[in-house]
Amino acid sequence: MLSEAMNRGTAQAIRVLLWAAIASTPAAAQAAEPVQAEAIEKGRLAYELGLKLSDEARWAEALQQFRIAAKVQDVAKIEYNIALCQLALGDYVTAWEALVKVLRAPTGLPEEKLERARVYLAEIEHIIVHLDFSMEPESATIAINGRGLIPSSAEQGTFVLGAPNESELRGPKRHLKIVLNPGVQIFRATRPGHEDAVKIESYQNGAHPGLSLVLHRLPGRISLQSEPVSGVVRVDTQEVGVAPLQFERPAGVYRVEVFHKGYDTYSTRVALAPGQQMDLTAPLRPTAPPITTKWWFWAGGTALLSGVGVVTYLIVNAMQPGKGPPPYETGNTNWLIEPQGVKF
Repeated sequence: MLSEAMNRGTAQAIRVLLWAAIASTPAAAQAAEPVQAEAIEKGRLAYELGLKLSDEARWAEALQQFRIAAKVQDVAKIEYNIALCQLALGDYVTAWEALVKVLRAPTGLPEEKLERARVYLAEIEHIIVHLDFSMEPESATIAINGRGLIPSSAEQGTFVLGAPNESELRGPKRHLKIVLNPGVQIFRATRPGHEDAVKIESYQNGAHPGLSLVLHRLPGRISLQSEPVSGVVRVDTQEVGVAPLQFERPAGVYRVEVFHKGYDTYSTRVALAPGQQMDLTAPLRPTAPPITTKWWFWAGGTALLSGVGVVTYLIVNAMQPGKGPPPYETGNTNWLIEPQGVKF
C-alpha cells in the first residue's frame, strides 16, 4: 500500500492516502481530564488549524499545530495525525514511534483509524533501517548526521536520532541498536586523544546492516628547547635531533635527555597522554672544571708530598738502631737547651 506509493515516487499518492485518513477525524479534541478553559481553547484551535493545513498538504505547518494541541491533550487521535504528517514528510522513524504510541493507547480512536494505523505501521517496518552499531573504544561519543542518540519510545533497548547536540547515552556503549531512515547517513565518533572516525553509508529501505567504528589513539607531541640551543636530544636510547625541535611519540612514559659539550646533561621523565602537546625547556648548566685544572691543587699537592717525605725520612731513621740526630754544640758557654716536645 504505502510502500508501493513511495516506490512510485508520487507525492500525490501519499496525499490522497493521508487526506482520506484525516477527513473523517473529528474537528475538536475531547478533554481527557479537567484543564483550564483557555488551554482547551488553544488546543482546539491548533487541532482544527492542523486539519486545515493537512488538507492543503502543508505538512510541516500542520505538524507544528498538532504538536501544540498534543501539549494540551495528548490523545490517540492527535498522535495519529502527527504520525500521518511525519509520514508525509518522510520522517519514517518518528512516524513509527508515533503509531506505536497510538496502538498502545488507542482510546478514543475509531476502529477504522486503528486499522489504518496498523497498516501504516506494517508498511513503515519495511522502510526503516535497523542498524547494529558498535564502536571502539566504547566510551566514545557518536553522532549521526550531527545528531545524538536518544532511547526510542517504540522499542526498548533501541535508539533513534535526537535533536542536534542532544544525546542521552549514559556510560560505555559498545553495541547499539539504532533505527534510522533510509538514505545517506554520516557517522562521526569522537573521543579526546583519539582521531575522529567518520564514515558515510547509504541504506536501502528495510535494511538490517551492521557498522563498526574504531578510533585510533593520537600520538603525543613534544616541543623541546634547550638553553643554550643546539643541545642533542635523546629519548630513551634513541637520538632524535638537535634542539629546538618537535617530535611525536605514542602515549607513554619516556626518559628525555639533552647533551651539550661543556654543560651537564639534562634529564627528565615525561608521561605523554594521547594527543597531548607538551612544551619542554632544558636549562643546561655549565660543567664545573675538574679540580686538577686548578693551580692551587698542584701547589698544595707538592707541598703536602714534600712534608710527607720529610716526616717519613725522620721516622725511618729514628727507628734504626744507633741512628739519631747529631750531638748538639754547647758553644763557648757550654749551655744546651734540649727540646722537650720531641725526643729521639
